Amino acid sequence: LAPAYEKGIVTRRGGGAVVGRDVDDGFELAVASADGLGGVVYRSPEHARLLDADDDVAAISHPPDGDLFHPIVRIVDLSDGRIVAELDDQGLGVTPIAFSPARDRRLLATHSRHDRKGLLIWSPDTDAVQEVVVDLDGDVRGIWLPDASGLLLVSSLDGRDVLYKLDLGSGSLDRLDAPCGVVDEYSARDDGTVYALVESSVEPPRIVEIGGEPIVVFDGEPPAPSVPAEDVYGNGPAGRVHAFLQRPDVGSAPFPTVFVLHGGPTVQDLDEYLPLTAALVDAGYAVVRVNYRGS
Repeated sequence: LAPAYEKGIVTRRGGGAVVGRDVDDGFELAVASADGLGGVVYRSPEHARLLDADDDVAAISHPPDGDLFHPIVRIVDLSDGRIVAELDDQGLGVTPIAFSPARDRRLLATHSRHDRKGLLIWSPDTDAVQEVVVDLDGDVRGIWLPDASGLLLVSSLDGRDVLYKLDLGSGSLDRLDAPCGVVDEYSARDDGTVYALVESSVEPPRIVEIGGEPIVVFDGEPPAPSVPAEDVYGNGPAGRVHAFLQRPDVGSAPFPTVFVLHGGPTVQDLDEYLPLTAALVDAGYAVVRVNYRGS
């Protein structure tokens, strides 16, 4: 195949892979066997993205009429490229995450029905949609547990993440003992343990077993820790505005202060490790990072 930009790669259980390709005239879906043979099975003039593939179908995030902010889910047959199902959440936007590991074709996806990101489970064969209803603040994202009995959830609010385990049968929701800060990546193992890539304003990214110790330790001197980020709030004409404040742990106020302004419209300051912020605090500056409205 000619060179293209990668738009999703999913390995197949029997070997080989499904590959999303961004080309000049749109999007292609190619299938390769374990010995490298195969080719393009599906084309679209819209610049879509492959998110996951099951044994015989693929889930694509498809922008209808080029609308990247309100995608639909398109299920494509990998044998002949037929579109076998579509989920259009009334123009609100829905994005596939992953097929159920139970191999029953249920698909976990994100939605934007209630002003914040949430989750739903869609069965393309029956077109049944089950919204994942949890009493959590903030945006919610998630992944399947290995046996498909539940989900690992991350609730994000004011630049911090909290990790939960949800039992889909009973509806019970358990908070996991994840370090305070941001959960960059997370996964559940067959034995029930949960691994996560976590960080905070104090400590740089590290891979840990939730409730345990770091499981990957690099050679050499670790980066110096910084100071915690405090939550501060101000009232603006459009409502409450959140910000992070980090101040030197030596000296006394008032400190010279640096305000760091991020871009938009989808950028947000997080409780994450930032070398520039750590250096400024070490130099005696307080640092304020404002999550102004729209962050």
